[in-house]
Amino acid sequence: MRKLLLCIALCVSPILYGAEEHAACTDIAYDWFSLPADELRSIAHACESGRFSELNYLRAYHHDLVTEGVATSSPISFARAESRANFHAYTFHMLLTEQMARHYYPTTAGQLAFLIEEYEVENEIAELWLRGYNNLASRLSELRTRKTASE
Repeated sequence: MRKLLLCIALCVSPILYGAEEHAACTDIAYDWFSLPADELRSIAHACESGRFSELNYLRAYHHDLVTEGVATSSPISFARAESRANFHAYTFHMLLTEQMARHYYPTTAGQLAFLIEEYEVENEIAELWLRGYNNLASRLSELRTRKTASE
């Protein structure tokens, strides 16, 4: 009985004291670049909003891909200039996407939908580049460019 009361008290106490979510769970413009991927994942896990949670997971995955890209930039398989240029273009594109989202979409919901879609597609293309599937990654990137141009 004591254990049950203790458990209830510990579970309810953050609610009583007004525990707030992490700023990354409510603010798209939160400076997440300095956070490690593991911390982003723990923040995403704690978010009440499913969309913010998904965005933070995708940002953590982006962080992992960038870290892996830097770590594998010296081996011969990834050291070709084309692969490096494509991967640098990916990181630059995602930085621009983060900055331009608030200009393209004035609402938080619009920004979330835009960022989530961009991260999903661009992270997949970057992973293909990292794994050596350059032709497939280039083809997907071209198709994406055509789709965006036709909209």
